[in-house]
Amino acid sequence: MYKIRLFFFLILIIFMFSGCSLGESIQTIKQENTNLQAQVTSLKQENQSLKSQLNEIKNGAKNLYNNIQNYYKDKSYDKAKEEINNLLQKHPDSEEAKKAKQLLSTINIEIKNDAEKAQLIKKQKKDADKKRLAESTKKMRKQYDEVQEVTWYFDKSSPQYANVNSFYVYIGTKKDSLPGLRLKIQYTADDWIFINKYIFKVDNKTFEIDTGDFGVTRDNNGDGIWELYDVELSNENYDLIKAIISSKKTIIRHQGDEHYSDRVITSTEKQGLKNVLDAYEALGGKFDF
Repeated sequence: MYKIRLFFFLILIIFMFSGCSLGESIQTIKQENTNLQAQVTSLKQENQSLKSQLNEIKNGAKNLYNNIQNYYKDKSYDKAKEEINNLLQKHPDSEEAKKAKQLLSTINIEIKNDAEKAQLIKKQKKDADKKRLAESTKKMRKQYDEVQEVTWYFDKSSPQYANVNSFYVYIGTKKDSLPGLRLKIQYTADDWIFINKYIFKVDNKTFEIDTGDFGVTRDNNGDGIWELYDVELSNENYDLIKAIISSKKTIIRHQGDEHYSDRVITSTEKQGLKNVLDAYEALGGKFDF
């Protein structure tokens, strides 16, 4: 009986001590929670303060005006005007706003001056192109094909008939179209070569044009024979033309299966090539064949 009472007495003491410890733990947790809430509130206030400081750094009157000046120095007028509007909205009564208004007037004047300069340059270029076209085409012989509605431009030094040995380029233009360039090689003699290839010795470089089986047209009359090659200019042929123009000496070989004939490209022919290329460019031609 005594042992039973002692057992219950011990349980009661343990329960009393446990109750005291639990109460103290709850009280401690509540205090810690209060402290954490206070810290959170403090951090929020600090965060708001930092945001305000950052906003002032970014959008303060002095900083905005510094941005404006930098844009102005870089001639970024649109960005400068945008920043001026920003400054006037956020700090309308600031000293920087007054200076920004004055700078805005200067910017508007400079924008106007730049536009006028650009317009003048555009007009000068147009006039120069017009003059250049007139000068270039003045050196040309002009023919109009009414059936094909093509205007042909030839250098005045190039032959009008097939009975002359010659190497030249010429221009064809149609309404509302870019001009085109063609290459023509004429060979005339007493006997046929039956040309199937042209070989060019341009100073120390060698170029070839393979005419194919049907590239050359042939005819004859009582005065002799002629063999003609007439094609649109290609990138390869354009490179050849440029090389010939700047060369000291160019030999053209009219090559057949059994025979060939050589001659030297004349200085008159070289100048004619250059004149036609100048006129082609002045007419709006592009050198990306």
